[in-house]
Amino acid sequence: MPTARDHLNIHRIVAACRTCDHSQQLDLAALVQAGYGDVPLNVLPLRCSACGRRGHSITVFGRAYGAAKNRRPKRLKTTAAALSR
Repeated sequence: MPTARDHLNIHRIVAACRTCDHSQQLDLAALVQAGYGDVPLNVLPLRCSACGRRGHSITVFGRAYGAAKNRRPKRLKTTAAALSR
């Protein structure tokens, strides 16, 4: 299973509470510094800051913020022809 150290500075990891649907991006550097760097993401002892429950799901997103500094975001087509499709 992937760990926080595996995703550090590469991906964004979001934990979502299964009870109240509150979600929060995990601070992977803080997890590594606290000694959880080699713990698999699915067994991290996370607790929801909104409701206090422990049930959560983990979602991995593409790149971490700032990891791809030279990439330009794709522009959306906002012409009338594109909007009418």
